[in-house]
Amino acid sequence: MKFSQFAVPIQLDSGITALFSTLTGRFVLLTEDVARTLGPYISGSHLPRFLEFLPCCQELKGKGILVPDAAQEIEEYRQHSHQTRVCSTAMRLLLLPTRVCNLRCWYCYQGRTKRASHIMSMETASRVVRFVERQFDSGVGMITVGFYGGEPLTNVSVCDYLAEEISARADRHAVRQQLVLTTNGFLLAELRRHSVVRLAHGIHLTIDGAPEHHDRVRINGAGQGSYQRILAGIRSVRECGKHMRIRVHIRGLEEAGWVQILNDLEAAGLTPQASSIYLVDVDEPAACNPTECAPSVMSTSQIERQSALFSVLRRASENHPLGDAVCWNRSTLAENQRTRYVSCVYERDDTYVVDYGGSLVQCPISLDRDVIGVIGDDGTASLTGLTGRASVPRYENSVCLRCAFLPKCGGNCLVRPAPKSDQDCSARRDFIEHQMRSSVLETIARCA
Repeated sequence: MKFSQFAVPIQLDSGITALFSTLTGRFVLLTEDVARTLGPYISGSHLPRFLEFLPCCQELKGKGILVPDAAQEIEEYRQHSHQTRVCSTAMRLLLLPTRVCNLRCWYCYQGRTKRASHIMSMETASRVVRFVERQFDSGVGMITVGFYGGEPLTNVSVCDYLAEEISARADRHAVRQQLVLTTNGFLLAELRRHSVVRLAHGIHLTIDGAPEHHDRVRINGAGQGSYQRILAGIRSVRECGKHMRIRVHIRGLEEAGWVQILNDLEAAGLTPQASSIYLVDVDEPAACNPTECAPSVMSTSQIERQSALFSVLRRASENHPLGDAVCWNRSTLAENQRTRYVSCVYERDDTYVVDYGGSLVQCPISLDRDVIGVIGDDGTASLTGLTGRASVPRYENSVCLRCAFLPKCGGNCLVRPAPKSDQDCSARRDFIEHQMRSSVLETIARCA
């Protein structure tokens, strides 16, 4: 027997060590003496036979932390990965009713793909509805529908139709549903009574740094800023009780600008109970464009600069009424200090991205390269690329294959793969380990 390569030791404050399996999601608590005895073998050495009779070893075997051999374990991971991707009664559907946008953000990764003709027709929308109903007939019991773009509200009539029809059919089939609208917010106030807004369970939008910076970056075709329009949109939908998720870009943001954003959001009706705010940094244009197929790798000086800024923003939030709405662990500095290539739900086979023409694509930021099928007139999907998608290895890089965090991370990104020579994923590993430690402590507290 040997310890699983997916076994991660987590040191708790009490001196207890938790051995956590990233593959099974289960853990075993070891006393200090037992951890000291087993410690030399956790790195992958075969466990001496006399130690296999320790009482804790039976529990370690049962939870997948002690395994017979490495080759069998990798094969089990491949099976586990495939099952979690295809054996699901939940469905995720990301709809792109248009690639047209009414703003001209300089860094937008779709900058080269927007065309006035890239608008979903009502006929295509009806094919999408038939496709969804076929999934309901096949046993799907939960659906999450996202509207994305482009700016989806520039094609609001099709969005309304899709929201109404999918919602009605979900009700008829007793399918649980969640509808999420991602919008730039420019048209939100004037279109707040439309079905796509009214039926949305959550609305996601972005604020591009301090107000003056936002108005320089997020401009419409006439060069006008959008900050006040977005605040008006937030205010209008918060009056209807909508949950808001706000993404704030922090590049160039200072404490005064951050506090102003929080004050403006509070004045617009946001509360910690009905909103979440997270912070991200924005790449340079080339790195934002997925056609470049290059990850954004931050230098040490960038990490230090961001860490200092992050600390300032966090301190400024501590006593603010919206401080509890800020999701620090989702923010870029906690999650992606060095790398941006992380696993993604769009690799799952129960997730469909539907482009404006009815094509099924693998990823919303790689629309023209990763078409995997098309929805027919009767709602059937010709998934010509599905077999290829299911068989694409997430771990062809040998460093990923040996990593203890592979089941949690998923390996390299298929859209923007990292070079094989560049696998500095320390920040990502630290973040996953923090999540696992929190899970262990919560479980201990619940069972106490």
